[in-house]
Amino acid sequence: MTSISEDDASKAPGPLRVTNYLIVGAFAVNALTTFGAQRVDLIGGITNGDVAKKYNLLTQPAGFAFAIWGPIFLWEAFFSLVQLLPRYRNNKVVDLVAPGFVIACLTQSVWNFLFAQELMVIALIFIVGILAGLMLAIVMTDGVHMSWEDYICLRGMFSLHGGWIVAATSLNVGIVADQAKSTPEVMLAVAVTSVGAICIVAAIFALAKRSPDPIVPSVAAWAFWNISTKLGDPTDLNNPLKHNPIVWAKETIGALQIATAWLVYIMAGLAAVAVIRSIRQMCSGGERGQQLKEGLV
Repeated sequence: MTSISEDDASKAPGPLRVTNYLIVGAFAVNALTTFGAQRVDLIGGITNGDVAKKYNLLTQPAGFAFAIWGPIFLWEAFFSLVQLLPRYRNNKVVDLVAPGFVIACLTQSVWNFLFAQELMVIALIFIVGILAGLMLAIVMTDGVHMSWEDYICLRGMFSLHGGWIVAATSLNVGIVADQAKSTPEVMLAVAVTSVGAICIVAAIFALAKRSPDPIVPSVAAWAFWNISTKLGDPTDLNNPLKHNPIVWAKETIGALQIATAWLVYIMAGLAAVAVIRSIRQMCSGGERGQQLKEGLV
């Protein structure tokens, strides 16, 4: 069975389409607003770093966890440019991921400013929109047989971004609760539920999807490692000057630190299982990929 890219490559490249331009435009808007929203000297509000200090949570990752945005933006910039090339511009994968990617970029553009202005409830609605857009791109390509080239150039970046937005959404939920000055019982419940939700999503991507995805559980491992690391120094967490000052017992912090450290290995195991499933599927091909090539989908 040939891959989608091989079939597309056999055709004469067509002109650039509206879809190609929309992808580039949506990415450009997202990139500009992501960095522009941090210019609080011009637009007011507070930076993401200030938000992390003001609303420090049990599931707050260490600061360097957010370095993952570098690979996310670089990979999506690569996608936005490479999909303009004659080899890829008419690839069916581009058509499948474009609606979700545009939705994710535009909703993230709005979320950037809402978050900086501490409009956390509305920001939560928009971060769910980001997640919905990325999940749409992922679902639309689930079961599609594609080469590693297609995956790297046109698809993999959405798993990296989506995996991180799953963790960021759970964090946004916690910030909403913290902004409302919820009780310690509620904040602990939100933290435990958030950890569970991330685990469930990672397991689904590794074990249940037709196209196994090792990137999402890998991102979950990255998130849990940084949460565990941050819990090792609870200075900011127990800061009496933060918005909702709660002094957590060392037993609570220690238990959550151990649990998230264990989860790093569990998530890594799920990623390994997903890799094995992917290799097996590569040998047999994808049912939906055949349907796409026959024009049935």
